[in-house]
Amino acid sequence: DLEASSIKTEVLASARRSAEVEANKEKEEMLAARRSAVEVEVQMMKESEMSSARMLAQQQAAAEKEKLMEDSRRAAMQEGKAARDQALREMQEETDRMLEAERDALQQQKKKLQEAGASELS
Repeated sequence: DLEASSIKTEVLASARRSAEVEANKEKEEMLAARRSAVEVEVQMMKESEMSSARMLAQQQAAAEKEKLMEDSRRAAMQEGKAARDQALREMQEETDRMLEAERDALQQQKKKLQEAGASELS
């Protein structure tokens, strides 16, 4: 009876150890599954961050391109204004020269008429 009790105790202890080993295997499998799920989630977060960083870089590049285009438009407008101002100055100078030449011609004509009038009087 004592021997049977001893065998029964050993069998129960063996069964308990087997159950503990099986439970530990299940825990390890669950931990491995959780670890794998966390790794996948971390990878997805990294990809999301990289995607966000790429999007931000693209937005910054687009903003910089728009700024360069606006600067270029402004520069072209300034060049156009400077060219227009230069053309207006040149036209004004030409008009002034023409008026000066016409005034000189009129003064000479007046002088000749005065001389002609003075010579007729004498």
